[in-house]
Amino acid sequence: KPAYRVKAMAYWLRDLELERYSLEFAKNARGNFLESISEIRDEDIHRLIEWKDDQEKMKCAVKDMSEFQLYFSTTASLVDDLMMDKYGHLFLTHDIPIDMIPELTDAKLQAIGITSSKDRAAILVGVEKMKTEFPEVCSSAK
Repeated sequence: KPAYRVKAMAYWLRDLELERYSLEFAKNARGNFLESISEIRDEDIHRLIEWKDDQEKMKCAVKDMSEFQLYFSTTASLVDDLMMDKYGHLFLTHDIPIDMIPELTDAKLQAIGITSSKDRAAILVGVEKMKTEFPEVCSSAK
C-alpha cells in the first residue's frame, strides 16, 4: 500500500534523525519500502540530502538495509527449502540449531519424526543448497 510505504520511510528517516528529508524521499519512493531503500544510489543521496554528514549517515543506513534485505530474502528462501513452515517445530523439539542442519541425513530426519520420504528428500536438497550458499554456517558445524 502506498500509504504504508511513505509511513515506513518516514519512520526510518526519523530513526536515523534525518526526518527533515522525509518529503523528498517520499516523492522519490518506488515500489515497496525495502525495495525502494535498496535502490537508493549515491547520486540520489547527494541530490536529496544537502549536508555531507547526513549523506554519510544515509549511505551507511542504505548499506545496512540492503544487507538486511538480502538476509531476509535468503532466510525466507532457506525456510522454504528446509520446509520449516511444516517441520520447524520438530527442529525445535529436537534442539537442532541452524549450524547443525548441514549434518542432517535421511535417517536423522526420519528419527526426528519426518515420515514422508518425499519431504525428507526435499529437505536434503535444501541442506545441500545451504552448504553451497552458506559455507560459513556449514563450516562452523564441524
